[in-house]
Amino acid sequence: MALPYISVEDCFPVIRQTILDTYKVDSFLMHYPYSDLERLDMGLRKMVWGTYSTNSAIFSLSPEQDAWQIIVLKSVLGFYNLIITVTNEEHPDMFGFMPFRTEPATPAVINRIMKENGIPPQYTSSMQQVYYNLPVVEMQSLITQCH
Repeated sequence: MALPYISVEDCFPVIRQTILDTYKVDSFLMHYPYSDLERLDMGLRKMVWGTYSTNSAIFSLSPEQDAWQIIVLKSVLGFYNLIITVTNEEHPDMFGFMPFRTEPATPAVINRIMKENGIPPQYTSSMQQVYYNLPVVEMQSLITQCH
């Protein structure tokens, strides 16, 4: 008995809810031209820097590669995102996993991140609110669950 074809759009809600329930990390489905990349950091970069470059691995994927590539994005702002390609087209559809940390944020960590990135002190309260609410995830466990 053959399994019926299930589209990415059909299976995504189940994957999203499983990851959300297990790791408290939200995700979304991205289609080219990837106009919603700010969701990857909940608008944090735009808030603290205004404009910024979006140069990243997701813009240099090769269409010859298979779907289901897992790309780990480590931000200079001290959090991670996962990108998983789910098609092998020139501009693949991708699952984007919202920011998370691998260790809890502390005031010292937040101050260091702000200093290293030239973020003015007036953003301290906003940074604390964001970082204290980021889920803390064991990276290997999340990647294994997604794969």
